[in-house]
Amino acid sequence: MDPLTPGRGMGHVLGESLKEAGAEAVFLNHAEHALTISQLSATINRAKELGLIVIACADSVAEAVAISKLNPEILLAEPTELIGTGTVADDSYMVETIQKLHEANPDVLVMIASGVSTADDVYHILKLGADGTGATSGILNAPSPAGRIQEWADAVIKLQNEQREGKQYEII
Repeated sequence: MDPLTPGRGMGHVLGESLKEAGAEAVFLNHAEHALTISQLSATINRAKELGLIVIACADSVAEAVAISKLNPEILLAEPTELIGTGTVADDSYMVETIQKLHEANPDVLVMIASGVSTADDVYHILKLGADGTGATSGILNAPSPAGRIQEWADAVIKLQNEQREGKQYEII
């Protein structure tokens, strides 16, 4: 999505067209379409004017903290070099990102992604304190994409059940 209003804007994506097509959220600043901080700020503001949920992507912890100050509803932290690799970020990146984002803006939900491909990945990321996760290639490259989604949903349910039972985790 681009931060334009209807009028001139050949080759740009208007938020109004996304809303009219039924979109309820937008992904902004993905590694494949990175924005400057001023472009991102303007686009987040425009999306909010239209009532679209903003999921903003960030590569590093520092970038994630800076973007969180722009108040997206969700911040998707994913090291660019791991996107599509099947290798998730190490625990230190995930724990530091989650902690610093909660400190910087407790109203922003934190997703950790890139390289997520298994139910164990999903379980582990959520256990470390992320609000969510996801992965396009982890689903689309699976032998059964529907089966992969079910496995991930089962991992979320497993963790929720453990949390209800009061199971404690040690995060290193």
